[in-house]
Amino acid sequence: MKILRTFLCLGAVLSGCGGGEGGGTDPLGIGGGLAPIDEPASRFTHLAIDFVGINYITGLGHYAPPGHAVPTPHAYIYWHGGAFLQPVYAPASGVIEDVMDTPEGYKIWVRVNPRFLYILDHVTLFAPFQTRLARVTGGEQIGTTHPSAALDFGAYDSTHTRAFANPSRYSSLSLHAQSPWKYYPEDLRALLYLKSRVETPDKDGTNNYDLAGTLRGNWFLDGVPMAPEAEVEIANWGKQLSFGLDEYDSSKQVISVGGTITSPGVFWTGPFGNGQDGGGTYRWANITPGSGKVTIPAGPAHYFLVEMLDATTLKVEHFESPPADFTLAFQVYRR
Repeated sequence: MKILRTFLCLGAVLSGCGGGEGGGTDPLGIGGGLAPIDEPASRFTHLAIDFVGINYITGLGHYAPPGHAVPTPHAYIYWHGGAFLQPVYAPASGVIEDVMDTPEGYKIWVRVNPRFLYILDHVTLFAPFQTRLARVTGGEQIGTTHPSAALDFGAYDSTHTRAFANPSRYSSLSLHAQSPWKYYPEDLRALLYLKSRVETPDKDGTNNYDLAGTLRGNWFLDGVPMAPEAEVEIANWGKQLSFGLDEYDSSKQVISVGGTITSPGVFWTGPFGNGQDGGGTYRWANITPGSGKVTIPAGPAHYFLVEMLDATTLKVEHFESPPADFTLAFQVYRR
């Protein structure tokens, strides 16, 4: 599947390929095609869209089931739309490691150095940049926004790894995702944060809410293969479930359902306290195998009955009214 060629072996084309995603000096296995560079305080030199053309930005962690039932490993740039498309620029110099043409525009993987990669998605790409191994220069216009969607912007840094409860479930993108805004010089980063709609001080977000041994974070329907490619396979979108936080207001807990137990959707449970609040909801991190059966109200006609059978196994069922107990319709999810 082409979308999985995230950390493609560019060195196989340029100068031979390293082996896999293990440890060592080349943890992503991309070989020696690009010379290593010192770790700079920032890597992006230019905005992807002119500042005046940006409506607002988000951090990591967007929920939009079924395709994004678990938090996204990329941010978004929402641009001023209408009849006027916005120019799209390369945020940093690099080599196009992979490219994919979709009905919603092109998606490109740009390798900056052996440890750092960025992705732009939903771009109407100029012809010279529609092929692998094309070089881009920071600040160079590579295309325009696509009328169908916001601009996806992801940054992936192999020197940082997300501490998921079960890392073997996740692709390299998810494991190494970082907020792109953190890689801008301070002056540009401050400008970008002015465009953020995130209400909390942390404008960067996260794609990982997992807390091992608790309800918090991502779960996968029993039977989903324990393999990184399974995370992004379309057939598995409806089999994902996440107990996380609202991307704009982290005082609000959300349940993101890919499908299976009910129709795909994001369900808000409202502000939370340290224990059980007046609405009967719990803080996700406080629900453990010792909590027994817990009913979580999540809006009119939406109640989730959950029970952690052990640290990695979750029993869950959706109801339209407060439940007395599980029925035979319950499902089992695993870390």
